[in-house]
Amino acid sequence: ERNRTRSSALKDKRATLRGSHELQELGLQLITQSKTSVSPLQAATLHRDGLIIALLALVPLRRRNFVQLRLGVELKTLQGGWVINIDGRATKNHSPLEYDWPALLEAPLLQYLDFHRPFLAARKYRWHGRANDHLWVAQSGSALTEIAFYDIIRKHTKAAFGSPMPPHAFRHAAATTLAIHFP
Repeated sequence: ERNRTRSSALKDKRATLRGSHELQELGLQLITQSKTSVSPLQAATLHRDGLIIALLALVPLRRRNFVQLRLGVELKTLQGGWVINIDGRATKNHSPLEYDWPALLEAPLLQYLDFHRPFLAARKYRWHGRANDHLWVAQSGSALTEIAFYDIIRKHTKAAFGSPMPPHAFRHAAATTLAIHFP
């Protein structure tokens, strides 16, 4: 009985799994779609969501580490580029992580930082918390929560692929993509 449960869970995971290139393309499509949005709020959220999905496809961090990226702390400029540097105390296995920000996403990052993030951070609601130096900002002007991040990923992957993918599946997609294309 235990084996049947595992095999059906594995089968379900394979049915919803997408390649990293498909996820990256979804993110880039959302960024492009944001340019024709009818409202500044829609443009800002679509751009942010596209940047999140494309980055997660290329740099498959755990949810907590991804959501807690802060400008000048985990995300820094270095020699004309951007670097993600996460202290080992903040990771599950206590090993520090360092990634170069993908060159493909540098222009969308700068557009987000120059236009969309300030727009979102300026919004205020009743239970508004400040975004401070957090990279990802919610529609309320607060730092994006892990739950909101999870919902964003599931909403856009369901709309694009017919079934929702949780953020952790991006890590499986990266491993599968590497195994297939770079064995």
